[in-house]
Amino acid sequence: KSDLELAQLHTHRNDWYSRQARGLLQQRSASRAVDAKAVALLKEQAAGGETAQVLRAVWTLHVIGALDAAQLAKLAAHRSDVVRAWAVQLATEKAGQPLLGGDVLAGLAKSDPSSTVRLALAAALPMLAAPQVWDVATALAAHGEDKDDRFLPKMIWFGLAPVVADDFTRAFALADATALPSLADSIRWFATRQPRGRDLFMTQLATQPAEAAARSLRLLAFGLKDEATVPMPAAWPQVHMRFAKSSDAALGNAADQVAALFGDKSVLAKMRGILADAAQPLPQRQLAFELLKRVGDAEATPIFARLLDVDAFRSAVIPLLSRSADPAIAEALIQRYERLDPADRSAALATLTSRAPLALPLLQAVQAGRFDRKHLSALQVRQMRSLHDGKVDQLLDQAWGKVNESSEASKATIARLKKAYAAAPLWAYNASSGRETFNQICAVCHAIDGVGGKLGPDLAGSWRNGVDYFVENIVDPNAVVGDNFQLHELTKKDGTVVSGLIEQETDTAISLRTVAEPVVVAKADLKDHQKLPQSLMPPGLLEALPEQKVFELLKFLTSKP
Repeated sequence: KSDLELAQLHTHRNDWYSRQARGLLQQRSASRAVDAKAVALLKEQAAGGETAQVLRAVWTLHVIGALDAAQLAKLAAHRSDVVRAWAVQLATEKAGQPLLGGDVLAGLAKSDPSSTVRLALAAALPMLAAPQVWDVATALAAHGEDKDDRFLPKMIWFGLAPVVADDFTRAFALADATALPSLADSIRWFATRQPRGRDLFMTQLATQPAEAAARSLRLLAFGLKDEATVPMPAAWPQVHMRFAKSSDAALGNAADQVAALFGDKSVLAKMRGILADAAQPLPQRQLAFELLKRVGDAEATPIFARLLDVDAFRSAVIPLLSRSADPAIAEALIQRYERLDPADRSAALATLTSRAPLALPLLQAVQAGRFDRKHLSALQVRQMRSLHDGKVDQLLDQAWGKVNESSEASKATIARLKKAYAAAPLWAYNASSGRETFNQICAVCHAIDGVGGKLGPDLAGSWRNGVDYFVENIVDPNAVVGDNFQLHELTKKDGTVVSGLIEQETDTAISLRTVAEPVVVAKADLKDHQKLPQSLMPPGLLEALPEQKVFELLKFLTSKP
């Protein structure tokens, strides 16, 4: 059919004809101009009143490059809100090059009665220049009827967010004026996460009416929830005085939380006092503990050590003891080790191997026979090697010997294990015993079907890969290491070394996923950060096991569930 005939098919009662005609005209427009008569007919159809027919013509004009600004301006005034919304969408497809003027878009945002059109305008915000973003977003923010809409307040915020940091004063004025509470909250929340915005936010917080100030304080606490420490804004002491003696306990707790993040020594001392006082209600002590833990308060470490025998705190306390360089802390953990559950044992080993002053008493206890070396896996041995302490290395050499990680040694071990496994009478080995070995040395990092650790890949379905896959990857885990599983080694200024995978990083802190639990390290406390070209999984895991346990583990890993 000719171009004109294809244009005529746009009014066919069967939409299939219109779609096929549109596709053909788009193909033809890629290599030549579409017949002017066909374009004229499509523009005539686009000027009609029936929504479906108008959209058919408009879409075709758009894909053949014949929809101009004049046509779009007419469509933006169409009686159908669906057509008006499409006019906005098609006019803003190219970033920074809208085919509708800023005054037209702002006018629609201000006065169009349709939420469909307003949603199209909100979706177009990221494609507009900053001055147009402010004008359109401000107009959209005035529609109180949209406050409970599922999408509009969020879409307005997503479009506005990229320009807020350039003009916090204007952003706060918009937050004060908008009829959309969730948009106002988003603006203020974002401001709490930027130093310049935080200062202005604090000035407002000091003078806001009580109800609004309470909401803002909660937003401030929420905005800083991923931070370890934050420089104190100049207006904070004035704000803190306003809430410190509030009759609302939740509000007072929020104020203390923020004050602690800002490094308020009086609040930190107050929290230490609450935590140390066994007569205080447990919920209050737990709040104090979480706050002191979060900000990394070094003076709280002796109090943490006294909580090792308190069931409500033990599991949370053990990882925090790595902040101490006191050998007495190591002795306390060693003495209690046999009474700990498996999770707490793993955390205790992570703490004991985190720094040289704690690792030395552990290795001395192994040497003296007071601590069974079977509890220490190659993972903990590698962690202690990474401390680079002469005395620690000497004791490790005496107890374990030097680990040879060379490629040739790995190849030899792989070949030996494959040959031995192939020749072994596997019917004599129990896969259930292999599961026990897996739970002991592998499950801390790997999960099967979602059950287990998250430091390594989930092994669900990996039994299909066969024994060669497991032998090669366990013996030589550093041969191929995915970026997500490369080892990060953080050395703090106090000498503590933390190894794990990066979970999150902000301007002020790094959250590291370790064998025991996520650890947040403030960048102000960081001495060195290295991303190592090796896996968190250490070599030597199979070599440290009796041959029977190796075969049982491999049989378990290669058995179909």
